[in-house]
Amino acid sequence: MPQEAISIPTPAWLAVILALATIALALGILLWRALRSRARSHAQIRARQMERERIARALHDTLLQGLQSLTLRLQTVINPLPPKDPVRVAIEGILDEADQMVVAGRDQVMDLRAGMEFGSDLASTLRAAVQAMAAENGMKYKFTVEGAPVHLHPLVSDDIYCIAREALSNAFRHGDATLVEVMLSYGRGAFRLHVRDNGRGIDEQTLGIGGRRGHWGLTGMRERAACIGGQLDIWSGMGRGTEIVLTLDGPLAYGQGATAGTNQWLDRILFRHF
Repeated sequence: MPQEAISIPTPAWLAVILALATIALALGILLWRALRSRARSHAQIRARQMERERIARALHDTLLQGLQSLTLRLQTVINPLPPKDPVRVAIEGILDEADQMVVAGRDQVMDLRAGMEFGSDLASTLRAAVQAMAAENGMKYKFTVEGAPVHLHPLVSDDIYCIAREALSNAFRHGDATLVEVMLSYGRGAFRLHVRDNGRGIDEQTLGIGGRRGHWGLTGMRERAACIGGQLDIWSGMGRGTEIVLTLDGPLAYGQGATAGTNQWLDRILFRHF
């Protein structure tokens, strides 16, 4: 006669403990993945920032310092010449151009050193940069955020910030603008950065070849946009100001899939105070 299997009921407290342990294990795995992703992004940003600082130091300590030393020596040479001497006038013109190159070089060094701190908010960091540049140049600005700000991938956020800084630098320092408008749009399907000014604009030939000879601002903006999978559109014309729009698909800007969403949720909960 076959024996019937005896079913031993699981105590309720044991079932609860097993369920809690399973939940804790799942949360632990998600936390570990979020921490690993955060550490990797932090390391990448730090490595990039260190390389930019190395290049900035090299430019400052060699090229800029050397150029400034040469201009001082030339100034000493022409000082004994009469003010209207043709040679002195010609060399003074060259020195003026050299001074402009030094100023432009210093701007580039500052831009190389600029970058978002890991974990900082793009909107607030960019707003502070706009305020500082506007105050420095005595200009008006308008800063707008459309939609609810969404956590961006740190590397993407850093490149967006650098593109925006370059656009602002062109408008505030080189474009003779009196008003600059900046808008961040957090759309469901795409993120957009919009920078517009009422300055003198860029001529069609310069825009067509990607920038002025010896100046890499527009080229650098396009390269950064391409690196993060974005589209950079520039509209301008002499006397018509400049309008720059960076568009980035939502999955690239905000992260892809449930894992990215979960990592962002954990990041907001665990690291919001840091």
